[in-house]
Amino acid sequence: MIEYIIIALEVLRNNKVRSILTTLGIIIGVSSVVTIVSLGEGMTKTVEAQFEPSIAMIDYDWSKLGGYLEYTYTKDVNMLKKVFGDRVEGASKVLKAGDRYITNRTGNGVFAYLRYATEDTLITENEKLIRGRDFNDYDRYLVKRVVIIPSSVAIELFGRDDVLGENITFWSESYTIIGVLENKFDPLRILDGQGALPLFYITDAVMNKKNWPEHGGDAPIKVKIKESEDLDMVMTDMVGFLKQTKNSEAYIYSSVMMDMEATDETLRLITMTVTSIAGISLLVGCIGIINIMLVSVTERTREIGVRKAIGAMDKHIMYQFIIEAVIISLIGGLIGIAFGIIGSYTLLNYMGMLGTISLEAIVISTISSVLVGLISGIYPARKAAKLDPIVALGYEL
Repeated sequence: MIEYIIIALEVLRNNKVRSILTTLGIIIGVSSVVTIVSLGEGMTKTVEAQFEPSIAMIDYDWSKLGGYLEYTYTKDVNMLKKVFGDRVEGASKVLKAGDRYITNRTGNGVFAYLRYATEDTLITENEKLIRGRDFNDYDRYLVKRVVIIPSSVAIELFGRDDVLGENITFWSESYTIIGVLENKFDPLRILDGQGALPLFYITDAVMNKKNWPEHGGDAPIKVKIKESEDLDMVMTDMVGFLKQTKNSEAYIYSSVMMDMEATDETLRLITMTVTSIAGISLLVGCIGIINIMLVSVTERTREIGVRKAIGAMDKHIMYQFIIEAVIISLIGGLIGIAFGIIGSYTLLNYMGMLGTISLEAIVISTISSVLVGLISGIYPARKAAKLDPIVALGYEL
C-alpha cells in the first residue's frame, strides 16, 4: 500500500499542472460545501444569539378582528403592565416608521430604520445603552425632539460614539441625541422586512403629534417575561385578560422560541438546497478525474505491460490506479476544505455574524473526496488491469 501511495505521489509530481487542473472541480465543490454549510450554521447561531427566550408577542387573529375598537393601544399596554407587573420585565407597542436618511450638521448622511419608543421599548428590544439615557415622561409630556441612536450611526456621522448633545436631522427637523446604543447585527430585521439597517428611536409622543393620538393601534405588543416565570402561562393569562376586557376573541400570542424554531427550519432548508447545488461541482470533479485517469492509463500502457510481464496481477494494477485517483481527489478535498474555512470566516466576519466552522461539513467533504476518488478510479483501473501484457508492451503513443 505504501508503495502504491509513493508511486501515485510521484506521478502527481511529474504532472503538476495536469494534477492541479484535475483537482479544481473537487476543490471548488468541497470549498463551496464547507463555506455554504458554515454560513448556514453561522447565520443560525447569530439568529439564536439575538433571540431572547423570554420575549413574546401579542398580536391579532385577523379573521376574528371586528374593527379598530378591538385594537390594543398604549393605554392597554399600561393596563397590562399594571396587572402583570410582578411577572413581566416590560411591555411595549411595536411601532415602526421605516427607513430614514439621517444627516449631521456638515451634511454627512446615513440610512437607518426608525422605531417609535413607548415606555419599555428598549427593554423589550433588548437594546443596551452605552452612553446617555432612555426616554422619560418629561420627554413625552413636552414632545421633545430627542433621539437615541446606535453606535454605528454615531461613528458614521461623527467619527466617534461620544455624541450626547449633538444634533441630527431627518424629516427636515433637528433632533438632539440623548443616548447611544450598543450596535448589533440583527438578521431578524431582514426577515421582518426592515433590512439589515441599524435601529434608532424617537418617542411615541412625537409620532402622535405628527399623526394622530393612539396611532399604531394595529401594531402588536411585545412583552419581556421575568426569568422566574413560565412564558406560556403568563402569555395565556395576558391574552385571556385582553379577551375579557376588550370583549373580543381576536388576540393570540407567539413566543420568540416558536419564531426561532421556524427560522432555524427555514435556514436549514435553504442551506440544504444551496449545498445540493454546490455538490454538483463534486460530480463535475468526479468526471474530470475519470477523464484524466483514462488519459493516464493510455499514456502508461507500456508501463502496465512491463509490470504485468514481471508478475503484477490484475488487482495490483487496479490498486495502483484506484489509489492514485483517491489521492488526487483527497488532495483536492483538503485544499477545498482550507479554502472553505478561509472563505466562510471571511464572509461571516464581513456580514457581522458569529464565526463558526461546520465540523460536520469538513468530515462529510473528506469522506466525499475519498468516495469520489474511489468511484472515479474504478473504471480506469479496471481498464488498465484488463490490458493484455503482450499488446501493452508493443503499444506506442
